[in-house]
Amino acid sequence: MVTEDMSEQRPYWFVGASYGSTNDQTARFLREGIWENGYQLEGDGRYFDLVNAMQPGDRIATKSTYTQKNGLPFDNQGLYASTMAIKAVGTIRRNLGDGCRVEVDWTPVNPHRKWYFYTIRATVWQVRSGEGTIPWASDELIRFAFENKPQDYRRFLEQWGRPVDDAKSPAPTDESENPTTDDFAPDRQPTPPLDLETEDDEPPPPPPPQDPWSHSNIATLANKLLWDPPSKLQEIIDDRQEKRQVIFYGPPGTGKTYVAQEIAKQCRLNGGDFEIVQFHPSYSYEDFVEGFRPKLIGTQAGFELVQGPLRRIADRARNNPDATCILVIDELNRGNVAKVFGELYFLLEYRDEEVRLQYGGDGQGFSLPKNLWFICTMNTADRSIALMDAALRRRFYFAPFFPNEQPIQGLLGRWLEREGQDTLAAKLVDEANKNLDRHAGIGPSYFMRPGQDLDEPTVRRIWDRAVIPYIEEQCFGDEEKLARFGFDRLKGQVSSGGSPNDAQLDGTDQSEGGDADPNAG
Repeated sequence: MVTEDMSEQRPYWFVGASYGSTNDQTARFLREGIWENGYQLEGDGRYFDLVNAMQPGDRIATKSTYTQKNGLPFDNQGLYASTMAIKAVGTIRRNLGDGCRVEVDWTPVNPHRKWYFYTIRATVWQVRSGEGTIPWASDELIRFAFENKPQDYRRFLEQWGRPVDDAKSPAPTDESENPTTDDFAPDRQPTPPLDLETEDDEPPPPPPPQDPWSHSNIATLANKLLWDPPSKLQEIIDDRQEKRQVIFYGPPGTGKTYVAQEIAKQCRLNGGDFEIVQFHPSYSYEDFVEGFRPKLIGTQAGFELVQGPLRRIADRARNNPDATCILVIDELNRGNVAKVFGELYFLLEYRDEEVRLQYGGDGQGFSLPKNLWFICTMNTADRSIALMDAALRRRFYFAPFFPNEQPIQGLLGRWLEREGQDTLAAKLVDEANKNLDRHAGIGPSYFMRPGQDLDEPTVRRIWDRAVIPYIEEQCFGDEEKLARFGFDRLKGQVSSGGSPNDAQLDGTDQSEGGDADPNAG
């Protein structure tokens, strides 16, 4: 119960539950007993600290924030009123500490309860008693959401000197507005409390689910990625639908992780979901699948079995069989893959079979749903595919990402032209890559910096401070060869259309006019 010393208590949390403008996750959150920060899932990092500040025992509510003008339970003189629908309330049971996910004991609120005037559109709103733009409004909101107290419209209307004759009727018990929720929409800025917004109070109904893998949607994505030809992206999708596991491999900076995330986001068009993990040398089976974690049980130290990202995304896929779920594994070959995957080697190939997991799980057999796909990335400048376990290689298809091969070839030039930038960087990269091993080429991502003017001084700085240190690893012990990748030398070559002699990087010095061995090279 909210008491007079409420200011000494923990904050109350009001959180969004939609990805984009239509993909409401409330039902899934209630079903799985969780709340997730959609931005963190996409690698945005927004609200990381606020989510980590949530503690077991804190009260939490999911909200939908919009505006309303018609059908208000009070006379607002024809003006819009900021409106917030409370869809579920609960108590946080555990914080996973990843800035993304907390476990919650939820209670659905049906029908949703509408609160007016004192709202905010930020995905995570931390409300403390006696704080905020109007201190008493915080207390009113907390009591409304968590103690089922009615809102006193009169008090809010008097705040702005408006008539209060019609402010006695109770709040409506349905959501006739059918509002859209855009709590995770990246193009929306948080609206300060008490702002009267000016959107339509009757937004259109959400569009029907789309087929994320239709040719039109894939063509749209290929155009966004500037892939040429676009059919290369369709090939990857077709491979993944057949094999369900694919590895993007190539040198750094070729967009492997970015493309993997963009493909994964497509699955949300039909209600699916995705998760991203990054392997590293200390990453283990217990991190990836499930393992025991320390927990205080009463006053005694104990352990509990905690699901990893693989178990979580598999459960989501199993509970939503008509949609696609994707697990993106970044830097696959930086971890001990055989150790991390464990018995999943078998399940990657035999999706209809079940196995008992290493820790027993819930005592039931475990399988990988057929609608769960894996996209992995692998940096071949560090390790070759040949070093991977043959059993794992057989279970994946491989998609190459090399600077001098389609669809990455020419991508930097296309991007610079689209951004209205000088194409000098693309010419330097193309010239240098002619003389580098395909597994150690220079990727376009070094220079794909939206909003930054890539004039010659900027390109030179990026080249000297990021590209040259990378090339040094390939030319270790050969200073003469490294010197031929210098900015001024390459700029001279691309300006003159390229010189065969200057481009020869096999160590043969032709500066004294000697004849070059025609077979060198």
